[in-house]
Amino acid sequence: MRSEIKTAIVSGIIIIAAVAGIASYFMSLEKPRVSENENLAVLGENKSKIPSDESRYPQVADLTGIANYINTTPDDLKSAMKDKVVLYDFWTYSCINCIHTFPYLNAWNEKYSNKGLLIVGIHSPEFEFEKDVNNVKMAVEKYGLKYPIVLDNDHGTWQAFGNLYW
Repeated sequence: MRSEIKTAIVSGIIIIAAVAGIASYFMSLEKPRVSENENLAVLGENKSKIPSDESRYPQVADLTGIANYINTTPDDLKSAMKDKVVLYDFWTYSCINCIHTFPYLNAWNEKYSNKGLLIVGIHSPEFEFEKDVNNVKMAVEKYGLKYPIVLDNDHGTWQAFGNLYW
């Protein structure tokens, strides 16, 4: 057999082995990495065996140092959060990336708020003029935000969540 054919065959085998190895690696990423008992717990058959590893699932921080509330009150927000999945959205009204998320947040709020989702907008201003509650209220109205908004003017909640400054 000629050396070019041998080289082609060996190269083909190496390429096939590499593709198979990469494919099996990515397929292993899709498999859940939980034990059978944890699978049963997730299905509700054995709730006592749900892991409570606090380091893996840390407790969410409290809302800290809130300057104002829009679309809610402190008491209403606290009671609304009970038994809900809470999505915290850190934003500021002059951020174009934040503005681009509003249609999605509004759609999720409309679709899932009566199914257990509570979106809480945490307005964390970057500039001094963004701390004015009236400016934030105008933005909330302009973008049709119906979910609760809290003003984190001094970044107390921002820091409690472990966010970094920009």
